[in-house]
Amino acid sequence: MSRELDREVAEKVMGLTIDPLVESEWTYCFWSDGKRLPLYSSDISAAFQVVEKMIEKGLSFECNATPYEALFWIPGRAGENTKWRRCAAKSMPEAICRAALSAVKAKENDNATD
Repeated sequence: MSRELDREVAEKVMGLTIDPLVESEWTYCFWSDGKRLPLYSSDISAAFQVVEKMIEKGLSFECNATPYEALFWIPGRAGENTKWRRCAAKSMPEAICRAALSAVKAKENDNATD
């Protein structure tokens, strides 16, 4: 529910680049092509763009409405168990963003140990 969270999702999950020339001190409004940065952490339609991106990356998605909880399943390598990253938050968009960031970081850590 913050623009900082939106920025982190844009960069680490969605692969976007923030334009430092139009960055302001109170919000990160634009990415490199000059369009507004979506409100991933507060707008459910923008949050589902995150879900779609994570599915493209090979992860599965689940959510629960009470409490707002999002979960991404990370496929394991041969002989390993599937891992998951879950986050609960005050809203579903925020839960989706936090779970996606956690899953991306976990996947990066797995790749770093290869």
